[in-house]
Amino acid sequence: MDLFSGLDKLGLANVEVDKLYSEEEKPQTVTKAVNNSLQEKDMLFDKSYVCPVCDCGFKAKTVKTGKARLIGTDKDLRARYDGIEPLKYEVILCNKCGYAALSRYFVTLASTQRKLIKDNICSNYKSMNLEGDTYSYEEALAMYKLALLNALVKKSKSSEKAYICLKAGWLSRSYKESLENDGAEKAKIEEAAAMEKEFLGQAYEGYCAALGQETFPISGMDNNTLTILMANLAYENGKLADSARFVAELLISKNCPERIKDKARELKEQIMLDKKNE
Repeated sequence: MDLFSGLDKLGLANVEVDKLYSEEEKPQTVTKAVNNSLQEKDMLFDKSYVCPVCDCGFKAKTVKTGKARLIGTDKDLRARYDGIEPLKYEVILCNKCGYAALSRYFVTLASTQRKLIKDNICSNYKSMNLEGDTYSYEEALAMYKLALLNALVKKSKSSEKAYICLKAGWLSRSYKESLENDGAEKAKIEEAAAMEKEFLGQAYEGYCAALGQETFPISGMDNNTLTILMANLAYENGKLADSARFVAELLISKNCPERIKDKARELKEQIMLDKKNE
């Protein structure tokens, strides 16, 4: 599946990029949210930014602090909230030039990266129509794809590309759940599921590369947090041997918190059951 499908509508169909990760880089149950008295638009505000590429001021929708109520966490660490999907608002997009990035990375740009983005993104970009009070899943996913293309163009670290893919995979899952709840067509649900699988698979590949190249914290995660994430991503991608290896690392670690070891034990039991049923 094409990770950048749909960006042709934004004028970016012919941007020449390399593989997402070079050869050198490579080495739960969901509970439906309960009703919330606040509407999604009431949990948002327009935050002001200055684009580090084109120096223009702009506003982007952001979730108000304390408004999103956590209701659970999936096994691969995706957080679920009542009444809103904050993942839809984590990409910051300058709609004037096309520069997009997750908030963690938005202002961190070297001069060489600015030039790469200006030459490859800004010169071709066609503005998105973002007139609503909220972002739709389709709009949010388009922004994640744009952020990933920007990261690839500016030659970001493996961990940044992996983090975008991870969050895009989680957002695709949320989109799939929304479609299921709305009784959408099977083909549309399957498309969202395919996006989730593809993005999470690329997240796993990227973090495998980052583990061999970068120092902790990686994407804000310590060793134990990233290892349990990797164990679950490996499992979701059918890599049972890799998943078991990450689980073993956690279980023999002397500095791994017990809550993470509990998650590792649960995953170990599932892996053993799957192998038994093969």
